[in-house]
Amino acid sequence: MTGKCKWFNDKKGFGFFSGDDGSEVFVHYSGIVGMRFKTLAEAEPVEYDIVECDKGVQATNVRIKGLENFPFPKTISEE
Repeated sequence: MTGKCKWFNDKKGFGFFSGDDGSEVFVHYSGIVGMRFKTLAEAEPVEYDIVECDKGVQATNVRIKGLENFPFPKTISEE
């Protein structure tokens, strides 16, 4: 799925997306992949998968659109 970050609270580690289909989706920092400091900016375009949780749906496998080909440095655990 695709959408944009509606808001994200760095201190609490969660926020919400506005899906391109009009849905509102919860996101926890643990669902963000490919970044050392897991945060998102308001209106940032994202791609994500959805999982069912006790309280509804949640985004997982969150990727910032446009960074697919950005050469992030490897972490020590990846070397």
